[in-house]
Amino acid sequence: MLRKWLREPLLHFLLIGGALFILYGLQNDDTVDDSNRIIISETDIDRLITLWEKKWQRLPTQQELDGLIESQIREEVLYREALAMGLDQGDTIVRRRLAQKVEFISADIASQDEPSEADLQAYLDAHPDKFGVPARVSFQQVYFNADKRGDSAQQDANQLLEKLTQPASVVDITVAGDPFMFGQKHENLTRHGVARLFGKEFTNRLFELEV
Repeated sequence: MLRKWLREPLLHFLLIGGALFILYGLQNDDTVDDSNRIIISETDIDRLITLWEKKWQRLPTQQELDGLIESQIREEVLYREALAMGLDQGDTIVRRRLAQKVEFISADIASQDEPSEADLQAYLDAHPDKFGVPARVSFQQVYFNADKRGDSAQQDANQLLEKLTQPASVVDITVAGDPFMFGQKHENLTRHGVARLFGKEFTNRLFELEV
């Protein structure tokens, strides 16, 4: 008897149909369009509770909260259906309401107090890196070639420095010293730019000089 049933085409049809039904159900669950889902978040629930408490001066019961959530879902369903039907197009009331919302938002932003000069200065002092401009220097150098001058290079440099530090001294440094591959005049260089040409030690001493 069992073998006879197993050979029945109807049984085979039912088994195949059931398998296809289950497979379709699994595939359908995986391909649900998230845009059609209505999700009531914790933030939404908190907002509903706040509105209820403000109106009734007490927290809602669980039954009342369930009713609020159900009403919220129903409202969202009707809202989406109205958009799908294009009911928001050409509606004067909708246009006016949206314009009012923009005005309310603009008024709220405009009502915010502007920071005082003291507030701005305090913020500037607390975040100097955001507004500071990197220090820059301009200078002229006189190069004395030790390979060319030998031991007299340091002596020649000291003599020129002494002349430059004398009051009312007039020295044409453009003709002093020896040619240098990077030139004699350097303008508007940052700390990084100076270090790239002359090294870290020279750069530190240069930026420590009083202007």
